Amino acid sequence: TDFQVKIRGYRIELGEIEQQLARCEGVAEAVVVARDDARGDKQLVGYVVAAGTEPVSVDTIRAALASRLPAYMVPV
Repeated sequence: TDFQVKIRGYRIELGEIEQQLARCEGVAEAVVVARDDARGDKQLVGYVVAAGTEPVSVDTIRAALASRLPAYMVPV
């Protein structure tokens, strides 16, 4: 099974992003999918499960991913 998607001309391995999401503080599990937005363009969307009872900060996760991944691989 191929877990690569093509978005805006880039071939992206979803598992690579999921691994980086799972490394973020406070994240127990993560999954990334490619979904169509309102205009029909594909975008990456990340879902996480918090490791504890504290909520996970989306801004913190995005900043961590932006420091480790190219911009086109950071989910919205």
